[in-house]
Amino acid sequence: MAEWLFVSHYVSDNLTLRAGRLRLPQFLFSETLLITQTYNWVRPPIELYRLLAGLHRFNGFSAVFKRGFQNSFLEAEIYRGQAKDELSTLGLSTLFNTKSLYGGRLRYVTDNLIVNVAASDITTVVDIPALNYGITTGSLLSAVGLQFLQERWGVTSEYGNLDIKSLSDASAYYLSLHYIVNQWTSFITFGGSIIDTDSAAEEFTGESLTIGCRYDVSDSMSLKAQVLNGELLDATAILSVGTTPGFDEEVTVISMTLDFIY
Repeated sequence: MAEWLFVSHYVSDNLTLRAGRLRLPQFLFSETLLITQTYNWVRPPIELYRLLAGLHRFNGFSAVFKRGFQNSFLEAEIYRGQAKDELSTLGLSTLFNTKSLYGGRLRYVTDNLIVNVAASDITTVVDIPALNYGITTGSLLSAVGLQFLQERWGVTSEYGNLDIKSLSDASAYYLSLHYIVNQWTSFITFGGSIIDTDSAAEEFTGESLTIGCRYDVSDSMSLKAQVLNGELLDATAILSVGTTPGFDEEVTVISMTLDFIY
């Protein structure tokens, strides 16, 4: 499948049409994953954002209808296309090629509140060459998220579910609180995931806690540091090769970054 390297737009007062290589608008930060200035973490909570299993982009088109109200607006988006990507997990390469992908999103935005609800129906060809394993399966990815901001503090929370027909069901969530003092932003994030596969006799659960801070050097540059501790499960690994001893044991990850836009 050829990959489109351009995005064309048509914009009117209430309608935006896009075609090309697009981001899948599933979560609050899906369309700005590479613009790290848009969130406080070093990286968004991976329990939730890895549900896409590498399928963050697609070749296709979307239509966004926008309706403005007093101090707020509502966006309704529909999209359709195809995606092709590769994900490496536990030393194995997994190839994803969607036969079809379509979905929709509702997004409500006010001065201090964002609510995002989205769902995607995906039919995917999954191929693991090292295991001589391939399967075509349908899945439904749904998500709901909200962000509430005040002058000095804010709350961000999201929940997502990936139901892969006849194979597995994975859910993930997080709740993040932050507080701002001058250029400093401190935050704490609780995350969790539940994975239930047909090949396993039990559910796999994991929880994590992230504590960190961000210092805004300027409007376009930030220093970030965070410590993550928890059990981080990989739904794709469990699906493809099964669990290994100590797979879901506790890990601690310390991260520091310098983020900037130009």
